[in-house]
Amino acid sequence: MSAVQLPRAARWSFTAQWPPRRLGRRFAWLWLAVLLGGLAWASPALLSRLNPPLRTLDVVGRFRHLQPGQIAAAAAVAPGTRWLDADLAAIRRRIAALPWVAAVSVRRRWPDALVLEARERRPLARWNASALLADDAQPFSPPAGELRQAALEALPQLSGPADRAGDVLGVWQRLQPALADTPFSLTALSLDARGEWRAYTATGIELRFGDADPVADVTLLRQVAAPALAPRLTEVAAIDLRYSNGFAVAWTDRRACQSSPAGSARDTAPGCVENLPVSSQAFAAPSASSPAATRGIKDHQP
Repeated sequence: MSAVQLPRAARWSFTAQWPPRRLGRRFAWLWLAVLLGGLAWASPALLSRLNPPLRTLDVVGRFRHLQPGQIAAAAAVAPGTRWLDADLAAIRRRIAALPWVAAVSVRRRWPDALVLEARERRPLARWNASALLADDAQPFSPPAGELRQAALEALPQLSGPADRAGDVLGVWQRLQPALADTPFSLTALSLDARGEWRAYTATGIELRFGDADPVADVTLLRQVAAPALAPRLTEVAAIDLRYSNGFAVAWTDRRACQSSPAGSARDTAPGCVENLPVSSQAFAAPSASSPAATRGIKDHQP
């Protein structure tokens, strides 16, 4: 008697399925109902943990004129505002409206804080009557009381049309260092509506540049005007540099004209008009061919 081997494909196999298909569908609906019920029960507590009320406003920055409390107050976050409900763009706009704020960013910090990071404007000069000029050439107007602070009153005075603030600051940043070590060290610079430049020295002398670039007259002032006027510098009211072949000097007092050469023309008070042609050699100019060396002096009334 021989044993019969069944082909491998014909062997029986059993696969248990649990739960049965019909019963499995019922379990699926049951699990879905349990899940939804659990979420409905847990969602208030879960949302409360994910979106708690704001508890902290963290102000970040280095300030000389601003106070952290000013920035927090400007944020105007209502009590009870939740962490995810805070309108960051609106908060940023309100803080940016502060005169001393140059830039601001607002971001959330887990779990219940906002970080308010601000950069303060750095004033470089006073601008026109009641404003300051920042290092980005943007005028801004802090409260009038703050302008009376000693540190701000000591800033140079710049003036000009509203849309020329950047030009005035640019000329100042080139002109002031060029004259800082001369008798014409500057404290003020102005540009009028006609495009003419005027500057004022620490000793009160007015420098009239006209509509040309004032920096072009630095050599004349340093190498010609400074040595020529040194003996009588305290008597000088103004120096007019608008001449193509020289410059003019206005004196503070008519008595300053008494030492002028005979035959010079004089006007009435408070100053005098004089023509004082002076050779370039008298100024020890660098060379006879240089523009500064060939320009003489004319005196006139302010």
